Amino acid sequence: MPVMGGKCSTGPVGSPPRDKTNLPTFVRIVTTRNKWRGQPPHKANALMEAMAMGNRIQGEVCLLQDSPFRILRAAESGNVDLFGRLYKADPGRLNLKDNRGRTATHQAAERNKTQILRFVFAHGGDINVQDKSGNTPLHVAVEHEALDSIGYLIQLGANTSILNDKKMSALHLATEMNKLAALNEMAKYKDSFNTQLGGDHGRTALHLAAIHDHDECARILVRE
Repeated sequence: MPVMGGKCSTGPVGSPPRDKTNLPTFVRIVTTRNKWRGQPPHKANALMEAMAMGNRIQGEVCLLQDSPFRILRAAESGNVDLFGRLYKADPGRLNLKDNRGRTATHQAAERNKTQILRFVFAHGGDINVQDKSGNTPLHVAVEHEALDSIGYLIQLGANTSILNDKKMSALHLATEMNKLAALNEMAKYKDSFNTQLGGDHGRTALHLAAIHDHDECARILVRE
């Protein structure tokens, strides 16, 4: 039996070396692991973790680029040009909801991206759309004290009397959470709010201010 020498070949005799960059990920990882045998464990582990992280990040980026949810990220960033292109490619994306039921309008409201809100309104989008918790973009803007969004949504005619699943309007929410900046912003548009609107157990925002000892909220609510 002839003695075999030299390196083993993974392909037919005379075939060119395989391009390892085109190998499946798990094959490249095994190959790299073999190369690092004999090295200190912390070095080998660090390399393997870095490779795994790189593959995961690359996969997430590809998924995001191909995903219809990309319009939500564009709304968050306030990139109107990208948002417009994504809308033009599929106008239905304007009503697309994430796993919380939030649309591009919610995302823009949270981040004070009023140019996106303007685009949504101009193209017939619903500025009163509710997420899975019943929150409108105005509720979300109040929660995050996105003051530009609060003022702009009210100017666009947002319905300030919508109650979420906890029977709270945006005014109730601002009062219970003691969001003074948001409440002061809403006070500029007092005629757009019904301060006598009842929520859970018929309680008004002023009732909530008293229950939670939010004295400054109460002062804002009764201010002329």
